[in-house]
Amino acid sequence: MILPYINKIKEYTFEANPDSLTYEKLLLLKKYGVNRLSLGVESTSDKILKFINRHHSFDDVIRCVKEAKEIGINNINVDLILGLPHVSKELLKEDINNILSLDVTHISCYSLTVNKGTKFFIDNIQEIDDDISRELYDIVHDTLTKKGYIHYEVSNFAKENYHSLHNLTYWKDERYFAVGLGASGYIDNIRYTNTKNFSKYIKGINEREIEEVSIKDDIEYFIFLNLRTIFGLSFKEFKNRFNYDLYEKKKKEIDELIHLGYLYIDKDILKPTYQGMMTLDNFTTKLFID
Repeated sequence: MILPYINKIKEYTFEANPDSLTYEKLLLLKKYGVNRLSLGVESTSDKILKFINRHHSFDDVIRCVKEAKEIGINNINVDLILGLPHVSKELLKEDINNILSLDVTHISCYSLTVNKGTKFFIDNIQEIDDDISRELYDIVHDTLTKKGYIHYEVSNFAKENYHSLHNLTYWKDERYFAVGLGASGYIDNIRYTNTKNFSKYIKGINEREIEEVSIKDDIEYFIFLNLRTIFGLSFKEFKNRFNYDLYEKKKKEIDELIHLGYLYIDKDILKPTYQGMMTLDNFTTKLFID
């Protein structure tokens, strides 16, 4: 039985690995209201996929996209990891062209992060430095925007009207509920993460990780997160939420950042340029309230 509230959902995304997503599963997802699919592609090179211990091939990706479209799931995202070992700029360009051939609505590109305890960490594989990362993002940005994709968030590109509604909730610093194992939520100035222990979760034992967000923290989240997107930060919304006139109090800093080419003002909205969106860490602290 389909839950009654599913019909009210604008976007219902299911994340999947291409090697385990079958046609039967896609039919089940469609039946229960899923209207957006996100595939962990990472690379279109079978050689690279094998090296990073992924169990799918690019042919699996092609199959998943084709079958999803056949049953009516046309809003499809694919993830690409930048900075994988042995991936040259030329191979990255091949990745992008292969992904473009899929004709998907959304593409996410994330720089490789190496976490302690992983095989990459044990093998002493290093993350790429900021300069190389920027070069790779420039290649992706230039190629995808020429093909009609909108670079609407630091790591995300979408066709017109296909921005991720779910993720925009995070970037606008809005509230959201956590539903499910390991899910994260943000309600009443509390950020929380549900337990990742499956045995406890099915028994109703949900030992959450909790972070209390102060007003100062919330202001900093709001500034940093909103400036991650081309939609920017509304001065009016900021004042209504925090009773603080950001432009009046930080006019000197804002004008300087505009002069440097990081930001611009469109009516009431403070927006990042491409250069600004790619270098947020270097200047957003200047806008934080002392």
